[in-house]
Amino acid sequence: MIAGKTVSERKRSLAEVVKVHLESMGKSAELVFSRVNSAGHKDQVLVESDLGLIHVTATSSDDPNGSLVTGGFKENEQDYLADKKYVVFGWNTKERRPRTFLFFVKAEELVGREGITKLEVNGLRDRELSIVLA
Repeated sequence: MIAGKTVSERKRSLAEVVKVHLESMGKSAELVFSRVNSAGHKDQVLVESDLGLIHVTATSSDDPNGSLVTGGFKENEQDYLADKKYVVFGWNTKERRPRTFLFFVKAEELVGREGITKLEVNGLRDRELSIVLA
């Protein structure tokens, strides 16, 4: 499960979950903190893996139809995508038996988008990498 009350806490928790998931698939993965990418964006936490650099986006929204922000925050809002191979969208569900969704989307799919719905993320996800954890 993704844990944390703040965005920073949820991002770190999601990064840990992604790392464990990739390692369970036989891939190398490690957390990287405070890394500046080629566009000058400083990431709080990333996962560096055999797949390349992975940006993590943990949302506190458990609305299955909720929209997720991918740009439009400020000037140069998508600089965070530079050098990334994937973005992992992660969220928990509120059910009797909660689940955690990890959806890997190629970073290039997000270029130019200011938002994306969870349904769109589901359609764009890499089916071999993405998982629902119970």
